[in-house]
Amino acid sequence: MNICNIRCAEEVQSSLAARTDWECVEISDCSDVPDQVWGQKQLLQLLLVNGGFTCLSEQLGQLQALQVLELFCCHQLTSPPACIGQLSALTGLRAQWCSDLQQLPETIGQLSNLRSLVVDCCDRLQQLPASLGQLSKLQILKVQSSSLKQLPDTIARLSALQELDVRAASSLKRLSSSVGQLSSLRKLTVGECSGLQQLPETIGKLSMLQTLTVSWCRSLRQLPDTIGRLSALQA
Repeated sequence: MNICNIRCAEEVQSSLAARTDWECVEISDCSDVPDQVWGQKQLLQLLLVNGGFTCLSEQLGQLQALQVLELFCCHQLTSPPACIGQLSALTGLRAQWCSDLQQLPETIGQLSNLRSLVVDCCDRLQQLPASLGQLSKLQILKVQSSSLKQLPDTIARLSALQELDVRAASSLKRLSSSVGQLSSLRKLTVGECSGLQQLPETIGKLSMLQTLTVSWCRSLRQLPDTIGRLSALQA
């Protein structure tokens, strides 16, 4: 794989601009994403680290071959652009330590090949878009945000979801009963959700569930009796 690492704007001319067949580009410590990135038609992975930008260009949607987009410590970014829905080949989307990230666009539901969505330590994110339910191939969903208040009921449509991980969501009071409709779910993790008061009775419908982890949820007083119906649950 052709890999290009850029740590400042001055490096663009000598590396990224010299060729248009990079497959993996990592950009660190830049105040903006260089325009030359959007011309990389063969780009498979784009990693943006410690970026000083408040938004991403709508030209992001031109990267039709892109399979993985990762955002690390992009503290001023409030939301990915709506054009992210045009990334038809995207299989993995990750945002970590993006402290100002407040929302994901509804167009995320257009990512028909997305298999993994991870939003980690983005503490201003209050909710996930309802269009999340359109991600028919999503297998992994991990969310960690102290401001997260609820999961959308549309999560019930995620027929391919195998792992759901919700952590450090202190504003979360309950899990939606629609979680019980996740027919392919094998692993459910709920941790450090200090405001969580109950798990839904529908959890007993998760016939494929093998691993259930509930930890450090101090407001949770009891587990639903329906847990006894989880025949695939492993000790």
